[in-house]
Parts: sequence; C-alpha cells; structure tokens
Amino acid sequence: MAVQLAKTAGICVVATASPNNHEHACALGADLVVDYNREDFARTIIDAGIRRVDSIFAPYAGHSLRGSASLVDEQTTVVLLSPEATEQDMRIGPVQTQTLIVQARGEELRRVAEFCDTGALRVELAAVLPLKDAARAQQMSATQHTRGKIVLKVVD
Repeated sequence: MAVQLAKTAGICVVATASPNNHEHACALGADLVVDYNREDFARTIIDAGIRRVDSIFAPYAGHSLRGSASLVDEQTTVVLLSPEATEQDMRIGPVQTQTLIVQARGEELRRVAEFCDTGALRVELAAVLPLKDAARAQQMSATQHTRGKIVLKVVD
C-alpha cells in the first residue's frame, strides 16, 4: 500500500523487489524497480539518474536496507518497520533513530477510504483464514514473502 499512497501524493517511487515481483511493483505504481538480491542494487538506482533519496520506507531490515546506504544523507528519512533490526541495520548512514507513534485521525482515514472507493488504492488479499488458523497466518507472515494482506475471519 505504501507505493500506491506515495503515488497519490505525486512521489517518484523506487521499489526494491525480487525479480518475480517486479511486474507487480510496477502495477502498483513504482517508477523504477530494482532487484534487492543484486550485490549493489543502489548502483542500479544511481545509474538510473537518482543520486539521493528523500525517504526510505523499509518494511524489513537486512541486506535491502543496508544496501541503500550509498543513497542516504543527513536529509534522508528512514522509516523501518522491522522489529528485527540489528545495530548494523541502523548504521546505514548519517541518520538518527526515533520512535514513531501513529495515531488514527478521522480525516486521514476518510481520505484513504476515498482512495479505495476511486480505485487509487487497491488492497490485495493474500489469504482470508478462520481465526482457528491464526498460527498458520503468523507462519505465512513470518516468511516475509506474502504478497497482500492476511485477514483473520472472526465470524462466519
């Protein structure tokens, strides 16, 4: 959803993904998609004419985050969602870390609903599982390779 929301704000989006997800990332609106498995994927981004990035939205830590180090400067905002970030992950450049607390606001939620209504934001479902399969849902999520949201159905 981050790619789609960034595009609604008019932002140029560079996505990193495995090759089998490149077409999907483009369909979501990414302007450039690079293979995060490549040793120096940041070089591909630089070769495309992008010298620095304003923000890095990193759902996962590890190689794909550390591989962005050459694109980071004092002005870059790094948003890391991974609870498994290591000290090494946090040393990707001259950035400071801070805790982010998100609060739902009615007007923002209404705008997101409008994006959904108009088709500007599409929510892809990977699976809808009964609550009794919560452990399976957690296993699916833990692979970090599930495309789309995993929903637990509480009531039939």
